Amino acid sequence: MKIIAVTIMAASLGTTLMYFSARQTSTVTLPVVMPKTTVATTEPRIHATPGTAAQYTLNVGAVTGESGTYMVSLIAAASGIKDTDTSLLAADASDTWVVANSVTTTLDTPDTVVGDGIAKDSGNLISLRASVMESNATAGDDVILLGIGTYMLTRAGRFEDDSLFGDLDVKGNLKIRGAGASNTIINAAMLDRVFHVFPGASLTLEDLTVTGGVAFDGGGIFNEGPVIVAGSPTIAGGKLTLKNVNVKNNEAFNQGGGIFTAG
Repeated sequence: MKIIAVTIMAASLGTTLMYFSARQTSTVTLPVVMPKTTVATTEPRIHATPGTAAQYTLNVGAVTGESGTYMVSLIAAASGIKDTDTSLLAADASDTWVVANSVTTTLDTPDTVVGDGIAKDSGNLISLRASVMESNATAGDDVILLGIGTYMLTRAGRFEDDSLFGDLDVKGNLKIRGAGASNTIINAAMLDRVFHVFPGASLTLEDLTVTGGVAFDGGGIFNEGPVIVAGSPTIAGGKLTLKNVNVKNNEAFNQGGGIFTAG
């Protein structure tokens, strides 16, 4: 998953110029994010958000969804910013980390500590459910990579809306990418629907199959917003995007066996 935040301790930022640049050190090129200075750059510029009087938080979630190695640098030349021991913060001070978002188990296990930025179960494995739970709890866009296999939902429990039991509830901006519709299968085993996309959330599914879901409405996917189907420009805007996805063998008691859109 993504890095949630980088915290800088400072005496006072006031109106002085302070911004960060975040970039991947691998081959993926990141878009420019929230440019607020006149300095030319190809790297995203992100401004710190004031917290307490001495603490400023930088959320880099919006630019660290894809897997890879990232670096964030503080641009503070001549700003006069001091840390908590009154030493001036060095310009171009940087931190590097690796974002690993490939699911490592097909087991349907929950996240152990929701909101810590680490999507791992009690066995230290990255599961699909744990990844969705962590994505919901942290800001920014997330990408979950699924390998070849069947990801069977086994934690029974309807009408729970935090992905702990039953279906996978999506409350943030999430992309789930498989290894091909015939190779990556998410199967709800008729315990519940497969996905529930909440208002204001965004779910993109790529190269996978959604199957085995059952619910009153939207057996496969219940979407509280419009739908985009790749290659169909006549369908305007949307919260749910499908690309090379099979939605099959799902059941609804009322309407939308495969997909029901309430928006």
